[in-house]
Amino acid sequence: MANNIRNISEEDKLRANYAEYLVKQDGMKTKLVKVGIILFTILLIGGIGTILFAFSFAWAMLPLCVGSMALCWFLWRFTCLEYEYIIISATVEFHRIYGERSRKKVHEIKTSDIEKVAPVHAHPEVMDTDYAAIYDFSDGKHGEDFFYILYNGAKGKEIIYINVIKKTLDVFKYYKASAVEYGNIK
Repeated sequence: MANNIRNISEEDKLRANYAEYLVKQDGMKTKLVKVGIILFTILLIGGIGTILFAFSFAWAMLPLCVGSMALCWFLWRFTCLEYEYIIISATVEFHRIYGERSRKKVHEIKTSDIEKVAPVHAHPEVMDTDYAAIYDFSDGKHGEDFFYILYNGAKGKEIIYINVIKKTLDVFKYYKASAVEYGNIK
């Protein structure tokens, strides 16, 4: 007797319910912070250096320069900000990555709590509505891939703004098909 039931491998199941996506924030705000750090370092060295020279402490310029550059290097990592979304086992995790080095999980939701995943441009009213909490894990640009996740959180109705690809939406659909709206994502 032939078995007509298709056996789905564990690898196929994992592909169907797993997605990850990395978004790098690179907007005007990030560029302004970078310029600010450079200007701060120059002003710090120039200002304190002038005072040191005025009081004949020129020997202290080397430690000042080294210290200022170390401070600049330390602060610079905070200008490279990325968010990673991982969807697995009916959970969506959001990680913040600083300077491509340090990672921290900043938020987590269950897919069962999700009410809607949809493009913001199709529902512009979500930008003007008050929610118990608002999270923005997007790249800061409001293109076709700018979506929102509306869900029931610990504080009430909460919203998350993200960028998506088709795979992300497919995984959301795997867990809660009635909540997903694709928009123009192909």
